Amino acid sequence: RRNQRFEERTEPASVLGTSLIADVPNFREERVNTVMPVVDAPNSASAEAFRFVSASISLQQVWTAKDDGSKNFKTLVSLSAGLSEGKTVVVANTAFAAAREGHKVLLLDADFGNQQLTEILIGAGPPMAGMTDVVAGQTTLAKAVIDVPQDSAGSIGLLSRGTASVKAPDFFASPATARLFDEIASRYDLVLVDAPPLLRVAYATTLARLADRAIVVVAHGEDVSAAEELRDQMKLVDIPVIGYVYNLAPLRPEMTVSLGSMADTLGEHPERSVQT
Repeated sequence: RRNQRFEERTEPASVLGTSLIADVPNFREERVNTVMPVVDAPNSASAEAFRFVSASISLQQVWTAKDDGSKNFKTLVSLSAGLSEGKTVVVANTAFAAAREGHKVLLLDADFGNQQLTEILIGAGPPMAGMTDVVAGQTTLAKAVIDVPQDSAGSIGLLSRGTASVKAPDFFASPATARLFDEIASRYDLVLVDAPPLLRVAYATTLARLADRAIVVVAHGEDVSAAEELRDQMKLVDIPVIGYVYNLAPLRPEMTVSLGSMADTLGEHPERSVQT
């Protein structure tokens, strides 16, 4: 607390009481001019950081595996204290990294007041059928989910807010929405939920209770006091936290890797000359 703001990637661990999963560098320091480096700059340190996040999630899903061999959890909600911490960008890139591993992923854009995740993935436009329409019985889940184009072995679906008019606090507190979350978990390997900032929007707590686990996004330079308040609020939610992502971090020299080292990760397998 002497600094009042986080200046190192390991500092939030003692405040939040959970472990660091990965630190994602500030894209600008790496000259990555996109919000989707996993797709547009796959050889970057930023993209590799998101692959670390995805790999950690996958590991925790099966470690230690249940007796019947099923995953420990399916639904993971992304939480942050406030705005401008990059939570939505973390969710989107992690989904593409998970799909590259062959997983069937669903993205749930549950920030009803700000459908930024939907805009990042499919662009701005009029609202389309989504979760509120499914719960209202106006469409099916299969028809409401939008396939997000990607070129890996897995798949990515997107379920946005929807067009049926609802009050978000009542919607996420309803038994019908809980049943929708159960149905979603039965159909996908991983469900990533983009939630509103926990300290800014009251219904974010109700939404978080619907997920199996939570992941926290903490931005470099964030107020320590905000993280403390976030920790206290998460205790009320009573949801297991798998760790935190330290976002917008300074680019460390050891985060950069050579193209040759990245080739096996990306499946490029460059040809090598063989001396005889």
